[in-house]
Amino acid sequence: MGWLWNTTHDIFDADENYSEICICSLTPEQVVAGYNFIRSKCRRLRGTPTFYSYETQQETGLDEIGNAAEFVCRRKAKPFHFISATIRLDLYDLGFFILDNAIAIDFQRGKLWGELEIETLMRIIMEIRKGTSDSFLQLPSTAAPEYRRRIEEALIQLAKEDEEE
Repeated sequence: MGWLWNTTHDIFDADENYSEICICSLTPEQVVAGYNFIRSKCRRLRGTPTFYSYETQQETGLDEIGNAAEFVCRRKAKPFHFISATIRLDLYDLGFFILDNAIAIDFQRGKLWGELEIETLMRIIMEIRKGTSDSFLQLPSTAAPEYRRRIEEALIQLAKEDEEE
């Protein structure tokens, strides 16, 4: 395993509890772009995810309209959560919570996290944060304090490697 595994694996493979990484302080345009990116990589969604529309006063399927994230960002819908059963970037189930100024990614910690899976998650975070200098990561209060710093450092290192290629 390489440097990414050595510096971050314990954040992901420690136990089988769920955890979350929230990408905060996004603009509405970045939330919509992040949602579009995530959905473009989803092979399949788990179940039939919906969101609550303030306009229709009812639950609406994510695929019944053009872009559910736009409704959330315009405050015409409640924030919503969906689970990608597979991501075309070789990751298993990831949950995404779409808010008007953030995207939270929830995942199950455990032994399925190898270096490729960690790098894939990091690249998803990088893509969502692309073009923003104000965004920051927030982890659950139960996470070790150094986890956020180590994830941020890994993101910086991956970006440097990409520039060198």
